[in-house]
Amino acid sequence: MRGTKLYNRATKSYQTENSVKVTMTLLLDFDLLPEAARRYITLKASRLLQDRTMGLGHLHQFNMQDEHNALVELRDMNAEVNDFSIFDSFDTYQIINRTGGNVR
Repeated sequence: MRGTKLYNRATKSYQTENSVKVTMTLLLDFDLLPEAARRYITLKASRLLQDRTMGLGHLHQFNMQDEHNALVELRDMNAEVNDFSIFDSFDTYQIINRTGGNVR
């Protein structure tokens, strides 16, 4: 995904020759999200509200640290649940593809 379009890395375009099967979940209820996701969303929303209403610098720092910790926890949980490998990274793809070899 790049923006709202599906990018084909093999042809370096947004064109696909074959149909693509996806499973997409939209508008999942908040209470059905994992705890780590709910915590991150809540902390980010509270920080944004505090920044826009009170704007106190010392509270911003505390809230940013809490938000960062929650994001790290969410990413850790996501990594545990999904079966990622080094080849799932776009950065790794760029390094390998730079030599002119094809990665599939």
